[in-house]
Amino acid sequence: LLSLAAYGPAMPTMLNLDGRPALASYMLTTATGFYLPYRLTQKRSVTPAHRQLAQFGGTRGIAYGLLLADLAAEKGRNSRSDGATVLASAALGSALGFKAVDWRRSSHGQAEVWAVMGDFGLLSGVGMSYVTGLYDKGQSRRWGDGLTLLSSGAGLYAGDWLGQHRDYTRGDAYVLRAGGFLGALTVLPLIDATRTDSKRAHVDGALAGMAAGVGLSDHLLKKQDFSFGQGL
Repeated sequence: LLSLAAYGPAMPTMLNLDGRPALASYMLTTATGFYLPYRLTQKRSVTPAHRQLAQFGGTRGIAYGLLLADLAAEKGRNSRSDGATVLASAALGSALGFKAVDWRRSSHGQAEVWAVMGDFGLLSGVGMSYVTGLYDKGQSRRWGDGLTLLSSGAGLYAGDWLGQHRDYTRGDAYVLRAGGFLGALTVLPLIDATRTDSKRAHVDGALAGMAAGVGLSDHLLKKQDFSFGQGL
């Protein structure tokens, strides 16, 4: 699916192909996207945790690649270099996600928490960059990209730390995700009640609510082990 939606379309752009050669490169790339993982995992076990973090790394790697491409663009954007950056970031993210399970000996629940906190870190980075005005215009935009990447890395580190210190189930991770989003949504009506029109105030409140929701949910999960169905 990643090859069909991301790797395949990026390859003709990266190689500056058009027409039938572009179609050929797309078909070859998508076929490789199936065959290569099949060969690499043929003689080894693949756990749900491997699938979870490989999927997370591949999909979020697209976002990281776009941020890196924007960060590196000093003299305007270049579609070929952007395509190469996104393609490399997505493929590398998928491979690193898969190997991270072996390195950290993660369970499915721990891998899910890792992904949840990585997402919250990415969203927090975008929110903080917007609130501080880094994404408004000019060269400061690159600082915003850097802050977003740094925040996402901090989220991944927090997810790894939590997973190594507590035995999370997959259902626990779903509760943690829901708690963060619920915290953000709960704060927004309170801000509306102040009759402010400031979009930055709304983003500030959502970030604070998300952090509070994650913290409260994590506290409530200390004595719980939810199944996947219960967490969902």
